[in-house]
Parts: sequence; C-alpha cells; structure tokens
Amino acid sequence: MTDTHDNDEAYRRTQSQIYGLQDTILNSTRTSILKKDKDENSGRSSTAGNSTTTVDSKPVLESVYSKFGEPKTIIESFRYHAYKEARRETDSMPFPFDLYELSAPRPFLPGYGSDMINRLVEVKISYEDLQSSVQVKDSPRTVNNEIWGTDIHTDDSDPILVLRHCGLSLDDVNGTCRTPANLHNSDNLLGTVPPAGTPFDVEIQLLLLPPLQKYTSLRRYGITSRQWGNGGTTPHDGLSYGIYSIKILTRDKSTDNVMEKDQEVNIANWA
Repeated sequence: MTDTHDNDEAYRRTQSQIYGLQDTILNSTRTSILKKDKDENSGRSSTAGNSTTTVDSKPVLESVYSKFGEPKTIIESFRYHAYKEARRETDSMPFPFDLYELSAPRPFLPGYGSDMINRLVEVKISYEDLQSSVQVKDSPRTVNNEIWGTDIHTDDSDPILVLRHCGLSLDDVNGTCRTPANLHNSDNLLGTVPPAGTPFDVEIQLLLLPPLQKYTSLRRYGITSRQWGNGGTTPHDGLSYGIYSIKILTRDKSTDNVMEKDQEVNIANWA
C-alpha cells in the first residue's frame, strides 16, 4: 500500500524545487528592475519620474461614448491571479508544474470580441498581489513587464501594472488621474488609500475599448510601458482597455479577536 504521507512529502519537495528553479531563472531580471526603480524613483513626488510626453486619450473615449453611450454593463467579475487566466480561476495547475507557464502565464484578461466594446469588466486585486508586483516577487507579469500603451492599453496588459502606471500606490504617494478611461472623471476613486504599510484590497472596473493603431510607451510612477504598433510591428489583434473606476476596500481588523457568535445582533430585544 502506498504511503500517503510519503507522497505528500515528495510533492512538497518537488514543488519547492520548481519554485526555487523559477526564482533562479528570474532573479537577475528582478534585481535589474528593482535597481532601476530605486534609482529613478528616489525621493519621488506624485508627479516625479513621469515622462514629459503627453498622451491624449480623450478623442478615443469621446468616439466610443458617442457611439455606445455611457458604459453601464459589467459583463464579468474576476479575482486577480498572478499565474492564471481569468477564465481558469477555479482550475488548479497540473502537477508537475510547467516552468514556462509559471514564468510566462497567459494574459489575465480573456480575449473579448468587438461586441464587448464599451462593456465593463470587474477585477478584484488583493494587497498581497499589489505588494508582489511592487517588490517584483512572485509576479511573473511584472517581471516580464507585460504592459503596452498609456491610459489605454492592449487587452493582454497586466491589470496591476496598468493600475500602478496610472498612479495607484501602496503608500501615500498617489497620482490624481488614476481612471483615465472615465471620460467624466479621470480620478474616479471610491475610498482612500490608507497609510503606508496598512493592507487594503482594490476593486477596479476596466472599460473595454476598440483596438488602436498604436500604443505609446511612457514611464510613469516607476513603470515603463511598452510600445506596440506603427512601424514594423503587426497591429494588435485584440481589444484595448482602460481603468474606469477604482474602489479601495479596507481591511477592518477590529473584530478579528471577537467570536463569531458575539458579532451577531439580536434585533428581537430592540425596543
């Protein structure tokens, strides 16, 4: 009879070796990115480190709004995952793990057709995933710098990198135009980013937009987006998206040590 304990131990050891190998493969890239960000963002303010290049997305948004009206429909809601595509959120990664899939996972957003233009996609992002992106640790899409465009991005761009590129930070140093795909409110933020070191989660709405002929590269808030289109590259074959709204979800720890039964409210005794 097979010893289940031995199998579990072998599984854990193999898993540890795989992640260790991945860390070895990506370590030099992480170190380079961290050094570059440290050098360029030392003593930054909310606007420091931004390129002097300006990008105007208003004509694109006005065209979409005039054709489709105000975006209202949320077609799907996903929880962000660092290693998996959104539609595979409930799937487990097969063992033994594919090293390539770990180091270069599929884009988070699934590919949408043109019939989904002007629709909204909701993405819930944990503080831990935001922190991993900032620290360039356990965040393969950050390591690979998977972000194309400025304000309006290719649909295979990483939502966390896009969020950071628009100015959302883990500390008090935040931008003021964090929802550039919202034509009427470029900083449509609900809630307040807490002081540095205080965990919070984020719920963002992404507005699906038509593909662009060119996506412009720009360095902002320690993130350098990549260019696509124009010149020798083929046109992007998917949709675009931009951040439409941001909701800050604080984590209230005040009731962590209170028993669940003591948190219940009995309204029967109310006068």
